[in-house]
Amino acid sequence: MTRALQEEGAADASVETTRADARARRCRAYLGIGVAMAVAHPLIVSPLASDIAYFLIAFYGLAGCVIGVRSNRPRDGIAWVWMVVAHALLTAGEVAQAATDNDGSFGRNVNLADVLYIAAYAMFVAALLGLARDPAGSRQRAGMLDGLIVFTGLTLVAWELLVLPTYTAGAAYAAPQLLRVFYPIVDLLLLGLLVWIATAREARSPAFLLLAAGFTAWACADALFHMTVSSVSEPSALLKSMWLLAHVLWGAALMHPSLHALHAPRDHETGDFPPGRLATLALATLIAPGVLLVQYAFGIPVDVAGVAVTSIIITALTWTRVRHLLARMRQQARRLSHWAQTDALTALPNRRQLEHRLSQSFADRENVALLALDVDRFKGVNDTFGHPVGDRMLCALAQRWGDELEAGDLLARLGGDEFGVLLRGPSAGKRAIECAWRLQASLAEPLALDGISLHAAASIGVATSPEDGTDAERLMRSASAAMRAAKQRQSRVEAFVDELDTQDSRRLLLLNEFHEAIRRGELVVHYQPKLALASGRVSGVEALVRWQHPREGLLPPSAFIGAVEQTEMARDLVQVVLDLALAQCAAWRREGLSLEVAVNLSPRNLADPDLADWVAGRLSANGLPAHALELEITESSAMGDPVRSLHALGALHALGVILSIDDYGTGHSSLAYLQQMPIRVLKLDRTFVSRMGRTMADDAIVRSTLELAAELGLDVVAEGVEDAHTLSLLAAMGCHAAQGYHLAPPQPPADIPQVIRDIERRMRRQVTAHE
Repeated sequence: MTRALQEEGAADASVETTRADARARRCRAYLGIGVAMAVAHPLIVSPLASDIAYFLIAFYGLAGCVIGVRSNRPRDGIAWVWMVVAHALLTAGEVAQAATDNDGSFGRNVNLADVLYIAAYAMFVAALLGLARDPAGSRQRAGMLDGLIVFTGLTLVAWELLVLPTYTAGAAYAAPQLLRVFYPIVDLLLLGLLVWIATAREARSPAFLLLAAGFTAWACADALFHMTVSSVSEPSALLKSMWLLAHVLWGAALMHPSLHALHAPRDHETGDFPPGRLATLALATLIAPGVLLVQYAFGIPVDVAGVAVTSIIITALTWTRVRHLLARMRQQARRLSHWAQTDALTALPNRRQLEHRLSQSFADRENVALLALDVDRFKGVNDTFGHPVGDRMLCALAQRWGDELEAGDLLARLGGDEFGVLLRGPSAGKRAIECAWRLQASLAEPLALDGISLHAAASIGVATSPEDGTDAERLMRSASAAMRAAKQRQSRVEAFVDELDTQDSRRLLLLNEFHEAIRRGELVVHYQPKLALASGRVSGVEALVRWQHPREGLLPPSAFIGAVEQTEMARDLVQVVLDLALAQCAAWRREGLSLEVAVNLSPRNLADPDLADWVAGRLSANGLPAHALELEITESSAMGDPVRSLHALGALHALGVILSIDDYGTGHSSLAYLQQMPIRVLKLDRTFVSRMGRTMADDAIVRSTLELAAELGLDVVAEGVEDAHTLSLLAAMGCHAAQGYHLAPPQPPADIPQVIRDIERRMRRQVTAHE
């Protein structure tokens, strides 16, 4: 149903677009014909034919207004109705003027035409005032000030060049002449209203430009006509052409489909300040000195009082406009400052604001505690369900964690899936751990995200002042180090200790050297045997990388693996280990020692679409069958991106490679879910194996895992076998294989043949002793 509604909406939008295009084409045709007629009107020689053509073109413009309002049906159309009425009254006034002015003296008497003209101008003012309002009815103060500045400046020009010359020309026709000077003054008011409307960027549409062009043409024609001394002569053909052009432009403005833009919601007080408007206001403020300069240059009498009053008014309006602009700039600066310190997705404070609050707390010598939170497996949520679901998950976590905090505590989003919590006050250090566990407990219930129920997990690091840092940067670094430790140890909450900082610094230094270590061939592989419990024979080995550092000696994986797996070098590392392990496996087979070799994959490898092809190529290059290689993935990496993991594992399974889950039992997945993947082996984590025989709970966990794996057809390898008793218990329970220090620690490849012989000899002696 939703899809049908979407398709119906798209179809309606397409139809409306087609109609708008048709109206735009009709408007262009109307405008072209009208402009051609207005421009060609002065070519008509006969006075009667000229008058008839004049009124036909005027009615053509009026018809365009009526058609435009009916076809466009603009919202809040009362302003446009007034525009049509004003146009009609103006046309009627022109007809009345032609009918009553038999002797050609336009300016001698006040008549019916003047009444119609005054009514038309009143309706024009009402219409433009209506357009200067947004649909909600509020006015833009900035636009009103701009319009007043322009109107005042132009009024000074009219006063000096129209009103005073007309008034001083003679007393015979003073009253009708002054009435007719009123018209260009109102024209200037209309232009000022257009400046007001133009303040909103939505108004700059073709319809508005046509409307503005029409009023400008009409105002120029009125001003030129009334600049004559007595205004009693017949208007020139050029002036009539300009008036007709205004009629046509008004009709085209109302016919254009962009008429609706003038009723779009206005962006109050935040509109831009384009160069065109700035230039207009600058010219308006220079009108007073410009008029004085022109009058002095041409010897025209100057009305000092009028210039002075106008200058004062323009200065006051400009000063008010500048104050308004500065107030807007301050408001925008506050708004930008707020958004610069606010996360756009969750509306929480961002990293910058958290750092500012931390620095302020240190400056005030407050005790503070900082919690660094990282959402586990968030990338898998984005890749599986899409980024919109991931965004909603972050918003839901922000809401849930915010509800758990006390007044005065600050929750911030630091970026990506990382959050921070700032606790302040004398008890901040004491509350920190308790707050961390309270936030963890809030994740017990799943998040409901538009029909999707997701269980969220997080790793939290805690740092307090002054023990873990005496400035914002140091405390944030300490909290992040504790959070990484919690993620690595899967302990959910970790407090910072100095060793973490030392380890982080050391790992960073080693990470900087790791690329060169690969290039120089400093990585070596040791192997730990796996014993098949049913046969007492060593069936394979696990490849474990070491770094033969030139200064620090042989480094274990824990010294560098965690840092490397967070970078793109994780792929290079696995490729080096695979190359070394497969080459060694081939060498052993040539010596008659047939072993399977297991290599650990990183989560980044599962995202590599060429992984299966590359593995196939390395197996072929070493002359090994696919079943000679076992690839181990961790439970968390398999669950982090299930879709991509299934694709990569499916390709490797089709190749014939043995796939296993390492550290099984430490993640959050179920065996039933993992069974959907082409897994053949489970490696039971040492956490459970090492406590066998000591707690009934761990024995029960191992036994139940073995039974369920057997039903699903999976082999189980027990890791961390440290004594003979544990080995015997595993054999009695039917475990497939075992590895651990009781059998042998990881060994250099040259020692493996002898180590295997020793292990198998011990197993035979134990069997003989039991018999």
